[in-house]
Amino acid sequence: PQRHVSADPLHYQTIQAAIDAAVDGDLILVHPGTYYETIVLGKTVKLQGYGVGVTNNPTAGIGSLIDSRFFGLGGMTADEFYAKVAATPHDGPVTVPLGQAITVLATDGAFGPAFTTQIDGVAIRGGQRTEGEGNLGAIQGGGIYAHAYARYLQVSNNLIQSNSGVRGGGVILGQAYTPNPTAAGALDNENDFVRLHHNRVLNNGGIMSAGGVGIFNGAEGFQIDHNVICGNYSAEYGGGISNFGFSSGAITDNEVLFNEAFDEGGGIMIGGELALPFVSPGTGDIDILRNRIQSNLTNDDGSGVRLLQSVNGNIRIMNNIIVNNLATDTGAVSLDDALHVEIINNTIARNVSTGTAEDADRVTCAPPTDGSCPHGAGLVSAGHSAALIAAAGLNCLVDSCFSDPVLFNNIFWENEAFYLDGTQSLLGAPLPSGGFIDLEIGVAGESFNGTYNVCTAFSAHCLLDGTNSSGDPLFVAPIISAFQALAFAGDPAFVTVLIEDTPGSPQGNYHLTGASPAIDAGTDAVGPVNAPADDFDSQPRPLDP
Repeated sequence: PQRHVSADPLHYQTIQAAIDAAVDGDLILVHPGTYYETIVLGKTVKLQGYGVGVTNNPTAGIGSLIDSRFFGLGGMTADEFYAKVAATPHDGPVTVPLGQAITVLATDGAFGPAFTTQIDGVAIRGGQRTEGEGNLGAIQGGGIYAHAYARYLQVSNNLIQSNSGVRGGGVILGQAYTPNPTAAGALDNENDFVRLHHNRVLNNGGIMSAGGVGIFNGAEGFQIDHNVICGNYSAEYGGGISNFGFSSGAITDNEVLFNEAFDEGGGIMIGGELALPFVSPGTGDIDILRNRIQSNLTNDDGSGVRLLQSVNGNIRIMNNIIVNNLATDTGAVSLDDALHVEIINNTIARNVSTGTAEDADRVTCAPPTDGSCPHGAGLVSAGHSAALIAAAGLNCLVDSCFSDPVLFNNIFWENEAFYLDGTQSLLGAPLPSGGFIDLEIGVAGESFNGTYNVCTAFSAHCLLDGTNSSGDPLFVAPIISAFQALAFAGDPAFVTVLIEDTPGSPQGNYHLTGASPAIDAGTDAVGPVNAPADDFDSQPRPLDP
């Protein structure tokens, strides 16, 4: 049956009232309008809006907007939220946090593939690390929070904008470091086969672990595809998308743009939960395919993609365009404690490292006071931790004791490393350049074993071996990343970096012109590892006969 929500007196006046009256299998139609609500969704229903509207031109169409700004301040109170949670059957971790615009609750087995619970066609804003009256308890906030057992949940065609939370601000699947008593105490939220697709996730913020999208332990088979994930911020990891913990899935065909992490992973973060001094449990197998990852910023490593303690997870990074990202330490793609990585058929170009991070290298090149050393701006790999070396039984005299990916058919081009020389005023003056450093390993004497790559220049990591090349790939319209490095409060020991961009700035085009020497210069496979049969645009690639 259909249940309608609108101002019409014959309809439900609130979305929550329609959900409360619904039975499994219902379609809840949210008519255009603004609904100042905090919603608890604990049934197998479809929440269907009329579209998100045209926010910059109200006369062009009014959408279905859920605005949760007034939680505890005239809307639902914390006590009312907890009463609603207590009345909604659910399994999973003991504590359900509050503050989010939509909370999805489920019992084990209630959600499934036959009729998928879905949130579609609405704008969601105002979920927050909340304030107000009553027993606030545990706080999460954000746009959509799926607690546990939200199997096969679909979140599609929504605008999720201007939400804030603790571990993630846009869409959050589960909790980190939290046992699930329904699963015998395992660190597993059982949010399996969730799909987020065709959404715009914009301008959301998280305090730790995630910014736009946060995926935590036990989201097996997740899919994040065909979304625009832009302008999100995390004060720790994963400004755009963060998988933090043991989950598996695919991140495909997204636009990951202008996100920022104050710590690791400006665009995409793939990390295991920290278990110091022991080795992390790592992640599951995750594919990162056909994404445009551009103009993201991190105040540490991995401005585009960061792998941090994925350990035994098989991580495939293929067919992505990773360009114009900025790391204040190292790497558009940065690897740490990642044993099984494939980096194939990507364009990694015009990225920047600035050497201005709090923990930037201020030793190895003997820089002057307040100076730093330039380091890799393209692909950077660190040595394994002592915990991983011990757990994996590695002998570093014969084994690779750094993250050593399968590496072929990539374009590494003009990834530029800047540094502090101790003389610039840091009042917007340009940083000095240390040249192009496409590839780097943080272990002396080690080198990547890459083949069929295009590099700015040959090196120990990109050998002149008859497979690699150094010819200009001839992009259609590459652009240069504009940025400023400024001393915060006039202190040259604390540098903040800003990417300069406006809505009218050119985004560039990193497709190849017809005359590019990189066309048909790759290989179908290296050993047992095959190159993808398609390209960034999902078009078939020519294969050798």
